Amino acid sequence: MRILPTIALGLVSALLIAPLAMAATAKKTSRKAKTQRSTAKKRGQSKLKAPATAEKLQVPAPVLTLTPEQEEKYKLFVERLDEQVKTDSLDYCPALQIVLEATGDEWAAEAWMQRAASEGNAAALSYVAGRVLSNVPGDKLQDPATIAAYKMAKSAADKGFDPAGVDVSICLKHGIGTTKNEAASNKQLLDACKGGSFETRFKWLQLAGRLTKFDDKERPEVKAEMERGNHHIIYYLSAFAPDSPTQVEWLRKAAEKGNAEALFTLSSLSSRIKPKDSYVLLQEAVKLHSPAAMFVLGTALADPDPNNVFTKEAGIQKDEKAGIHLVRLASMIGNSQSNMALGHAYHDGTFGLEKNPEKAYRHYAAARRARNIAGTAAEGYLLLKGEGVKQDLVRGTTLLNIAANAGYGHACVLKAHAEYAGFDGSPDASKAAEYLNDAAVMKTPEAYVYLAFITAKGGTNLAANPKLAESYVRMASLDMGDKAQQLYDKLMAEGKWEPHP
Repeated sequence: MRILPTIALGLVSALLIAPLAMAATAKKTSRKAKTQRSTAKKRGQSKLKAPATAEKLQVPAPVLTLTPEQEEKYKLFVERLDEQVKTDSLDYCPALQIVLEATGDEWAAEAWMQRAASEGNAAALSYVAGRVLSNVPGDKLQDPATIAAYKMAKSAADKGFDPAGVDVSICLKHGIGTTKNEAASNKQLLDACKGGSFETRFKWLQLAGRLTKFDDKERPEVKAEMERGNHHIIYYLSAFAPDSPTQVEWLRKAAEKGNAEALFTLSSLSSRIKPKDSYVLLQEAVKLHSPAAMFVLGTALADPDPNNVFTKEAGIQKDEKAGIHLVRLASMIGNSQSNMALGHAYHDGTFGLEKNPEKAYRHYAAARRARNIAGTAAEGYLLLKGEGVKQDLVRGTTLLNIAANAGYGHACVLKAHAEYAGFDGSPDASKAAEYLNDAAVMKTPEAYVYLAFITAKGGTNLAANPKLAESYVRMASLDMGDKAQQLYDKLMAEGKWEPHP
C-alpha cells in the first residue's frame, strides 16, 4: 500500500488552496540571526536578566541512561540549545538532529529535553513547556500539568529566551496555567520584543491586532519591521494579498530574505508546472528546516511514485533511509503529517521500520494533539482495539465521534469495522452497515466496497444479499473505477476486511 506519497501529495494539493495565514512561523537562518545580533548591539539592546524575585524552578531530571558516546553527543546537543538561547531562535532542528543520529529514536528527544530542562537550559524548558501549552483543552487550563508547563515557560523567559516570553504572555492573557492578567501579559510581550528577535516582534504585531489585513503593510511599525528584514511579517501578509500575482510576489520577497515556509509554498505552487524548479525550492526549504518541506521531500524519497509528475520530472530517486530520517525529524519538530506517516509505517512495518503498535499509537496521539483529524480517528480506533495501548472503549468511541462529526468519512469506516468485528464483544453487522452508509455520504467511496462485502457475507442482524452487494460495487466504481471491483474481489477472496487506521 502506498501511504507516504499519498499523504505528501495531499499536503501539496491542500497548500494550493489553503489560507497561508495558518502556516507555521518559518525558522531563522544563521545570516538573519547574525544581522539581528548586530542590530541589537547597535541599538544598545541587551538580553533580559532574571529578576531578583524570580521563583527557583525545580524540574525533575528523567531517568536517562546514555552510553559514553551518547554522553558526548548530549553535550553537543546542549551546546546547540545554548546557541538557540543566544539568538532567540525557535529552530530546534540542529539539536534534535543530534538526538536522532545518536539514538535512532524520534521519541528520545523528550527525555533529552527534560534532562536539559532540569539542568536549567532555557531552550529546553521552553520546548518541554510548549509540548503541553500548545494544545491545552478548555477544561485543563488549571491542571497541575498545565501549571507546571507555565512555570517552565516563565523560567525560560526569565532566563532571557524571548520566544518563551511570548508563550508566557499568551498564558497570562488567557489564564493558561496561571491567573489572567492583561497588564502583565502586555508587559511580558513588550519585554520579549526588546531583544530584537524577528519572530517575537512578528508575534507582538500579530497579537496586538496590527496584522489583520494586507493594508496593514502601510502601518509605520509594520513597515519599519519589514525594512529591518522581518520575513515572517512579509510571509504572513502574503496570505492577505488581493490577488494571486501579488501573493506570489510577496512570497518571493519572503523567500529571498530566508523564509523557509515561503520557499516551501512557492515549491508547492510550482510542483505541477515546473517540477525541477519546484524541487530546487523544496531542497532549499529543507535546508532551512521547514517541517512541511522535510515531510514532503522525506515521503518522496522514501517511496517515490513513478506515476507522479513531480517525482518523475524532478528525477527523485528512492532513498528510503534518508527519506524516513527526514520524516522522523519533522515529527520531532511537530509536523502532524509526519506523525501520521510514521504511525502508518510502524503500524504496518513498512519503509524500513519494524512493526511497533506502541509507537504507532504514540504517533497517532501526537497527531491528534496537533489537531490533526485523521490522527484523532486513528488514535480512537487503536483505543477501541486495544492495540499499542490499553483498550478504552469510551475514549476510543469519543475520539471517533469527534472525527466523524468533523466530516471525516474514514472515521465512520473505522466505527463500522469496530461494530462488525465486535471490539466490545458484541458484533453488529447491521450497525456497521449504517456507519458505512454515513461514510459513503461523506464522499468516502471505498465505504461502498466494504458495504458490499458485509452485505454479500451477511452477519448479525444483516441478511446476505449478493445482488445488493453488486449494486454497491457499481456505486463505488463511479469514483474508484476498476479499483472498486478489484478491492471487492480481494476482500471476498480473503473472506475478511480491516481498514487501515
